[in-house]
Amino acid sequence: MKNKLKPCPFCGGKAEIYHVKSSMYNFHWLECIECGHSIGTSNGCNLSKDEIIKAWNRRILDKKDGESARGKLAEIEMLIKEYFRIYNRDVLN
Repeated sequence: MKNKLKPCPFCGGKAEIYHVKSSMYNFHWLECIECGHSIGTSNGCNLSKDEIIKAWNRRILDKKDGESARGKLAEIEMLIKEYFRIYNRDVLN
């Protein structure tokens, strides 16, 4: 389903989409009903309903990418510790 909203990226709560239309205004915004995080309400944002849903649903990493990202982070941490061990420097625990 194209217009299905993902949970809030900050708290996992449910989001609601709002539409304001009058003689002066015509805009959409999304807001998490749990934590209040919102998009589309500042600086004259004038996104269509589809655009604001797409922006809300955009994630840097989806769950399927999370495991590989955690693996890369662990690899980087190991390399940093090895660097400090080789060069006799104190390393963060």
